[in-house]
This record gives sequence, C-alpha cells and structure tokens, in this order.
Amino acid sequence: MFREFDNPNWIHEGMNLSEVPRTRQYLLSLDIDFTKMKMRPTWLGQVMQQLNMFKVPAPAIEYNAEQGWVFHFLYY
Repeated sequence: MFREFDNPNWIHEGMNLSEVPRTRQYLLSLDIDFTKMKMRPTWLGQVMQQLNMFKVPAPAIEYNAEQGWVFHFLYY
C-alpha cells in the first residue's frame, strides 16, 4: 500500500496486490542527549555532539492493537 487509506488506481492495472492491514503502534522509550553532558576537554564535547546524531538502543514499552502491551529489552 502506497497511501494512507487505499492504493491509486494505476497500481491495480494488471497486478494482484494483497491487502496488508495497517496497525498503529505507540512506543515509549528513553532518548539520550549527549550534548547535555558537560565535558572538560572541548574536543570531547565536539565528539559528543557528533554522537548525538545516532540513536542508542534502549528499553521500550510498545502498545499496538494486535498484541497489546509489549516490553522490548532493547529497541532501536
């Protein structure tokens, strides 16, 4: 499915597309902000700013309509 509610008509021409049911999922997790850590050497502070571009895997709690509440030890 390419759009929110249905596929455009031009996709159905000559193709058999299976309908995939969509479900919402809500996640609650920690987010580490490396820029808030005060570092004495200035170069280490710059390294922390660069590290802030990456997400660190953390424990998460997920809720979705199919499975209900699910705990993930590490979720990325």
